[in-house]
Amino acid sequence: MKSLTSRGFCSSHSGISSRRNSSIQKSSAFIEIPCATSSASTSHSGKGWSPLRNAKLALPAIAHIDADCFFASVELISRPDLKGKPVLVCNRTDNRGIVLAATYEARPFGIHAGTPVFKVKKLCPQGIIIPSHFEKYQLASYQLMQILKSFSPDVETCSIDEAFVDLTGLRLLYRTDYAGIARMIQKTVTEKIGITVSIGIASSKLLAKIASDFKKPAGVTLVSQKELKKFLTQISAGKITGVGHNTEALFNKFGLKTAYDVALSPLVPKLLGKRGKELQAELNGIALSKVEMRETLPKSLSSTRTFPNFSMDQKYIFSFSLKLLLHLSMRLREYGLATGMIAFFLMTKDFQATGLKKKLPHPTDDDALLIDIFKEMFEATFDATRIYRKSGFFFSSLEMKSAKQFSLFEIPRENDLAPALDAIYKKFGPQSITRGSLL
Repeated sequence: MKSLTSRGFCSSHSGISSRRNSSIQKSSAFIEIPCATSSASTSHSGKGWSPLRNAKLALPAIAHIDADCFFASVELISRPDLKGKPVLVCNRTDNRGIVLAATYEARPFGIHAGTPVFKVKKLCPQGIIIPSHFEKYQLASYQLMQILKSFSPDVETCSIDEAFVDLTGLRLLYRTDYAGIARMIQKTVTEKIGITVSIGIASSKLLAKIASDFKKPAGVTLVSQKELKKFLTQISAGKITGVGHNTEALFNKFGLKTAYDVALSPLVPKLLGKRGKELQAELNGIALSKVEMRETLPKSLSSTRTFPNFSMDQKYIFSFSLKLLLHLSMRLREYGLATGMIAFFLMTKDFQATGLKKKLPHPTDDDALLIDIFKEMFEATFDATRIYRKSGFFFSSLEMKSAKQFSLFEIPRENDLAPALDAIYKKFGPQSITRGSLL
């Protein structure tokens, strides 16, 4: 997913200094830019300069972590039988849908994100089309970001499946080089979530982003200043993040075919102005922005589903809805959150929605309490004379879970069962164990 647009190259710097511009335009300075500050590019431009002998001017090490076929990979966690097959995650499975993600096995058929489902059925009749489940992806994304934060305090979330991580200075802590740290991250992600990630490491965000896409899937690409020229000559101008079709056509018009051409040519600032100068700086390994920590805890959680067939069967609709509630409460615990508000709705065949919401006496993630509340809401909402198509829940007023101070007359409820069930679901799948009320 593209997240670093052309505007993403900007930072608090007022612009690229004339000394930077001159160093960018001289090919001899291309591999010798020693650090992310403009003063270093003039004070230490000799061939004998070394980061080891100039510790204060050491280059930053920025990693870009990009999950491989994220939506499809998350789906395969609960469907291991589909591994090795052309799996297509779509927003809807009929001919009006489009592909959101495709496994690598589907790529040879010319299928990619955005391909219409009707076209998929012609290109790859054996393709397995499954509907998307965004609540799963949100949870896996949260788990991924928590793992990254366990390796470095400086993590910047770019999108649901990618992030920048500042690894600068962590070699001593982990007693390995930056590529070794990247492999440790990959191993942890695979073991704890069940997906793979590709990682690019460089001294600027743009280079790291390009590098993470260089060896997919599950690759690690480290772009050192020594190997910068060799790396950029292998990247076409159109593969530079933030360079769209029109800009690529403009570059090609002036003979700029590779990222190396773009990084060196004095034409780029003339063609693109300030953006061109910033683009060249980042391609030369000059970091124009730091990795910035961003909190990504959700403000609300929801789970809604359409029934396979319209129904007015009270027991069926109750059981179907209860599954949604239990799945949503499991996500709540995964985030380490408690909900202070619960809302439930039923939608009729003709798209008329009725429902209730209730503020809880205190935030909770307790299944037993949530089930009791749901039973009351369901009885008040369900109408035996109506035909229903869909149900759903919303949790809001979310808080980080903490120990609750009970009043003198409150009886604390033990909630050891839910975490135990969560662990079983994760290890053996959602069909491995179920509550009697769902049978």
